[in-house]
Amino acid sequence: MPDPSPFNQPHLSPAPSPAIPPPAAHPHPEPPHPAENSPQPVTPGRAVHYVLRQGRNAGQVRPAVVIVVHEQDPSSVNLHVLLDGSNDVDCEFGASFLQLVGWATSARYASGNPDGTFTPGTWHWPPRA
Repeated sequence: MPDPSPFNQPHLSPAPSPAIPPPAAHPHPEPPHPAENSPQPVTPGRAVHYVLRQGRNAGQVRPAVVIVVHEQDPSSVNLHVLLDGSNDVDCEFGASFLQLVGWATSARYASGNPDGTFTPGTWHWPPRA
């Protein structure tokens, strides 16, 4: 009796797949928003750096993702800030040990201070690698 298992069947080449069309453009694309004094536009989904305002790590930089760009002031954005677990428990987001994301609202763009530091509570672009 022949084995009905698919593993013992002769190899068949798969049929060629039809060409996949490129994805359609988003129906409502958001125009880029140039933040005041920023060298590039900021749009939702972009990765930026946020400077913590409070706690033992005040002034330190954390990665963040732009969620909303304010139309009336493109240099002001809402961010999801990625926190460093228990190391950031006393920051402005009131993080607990398990909280890994903070919500920074109306954070302003800052290009940096002459001494190379950044103002706490602001966002800036990550340095180019």
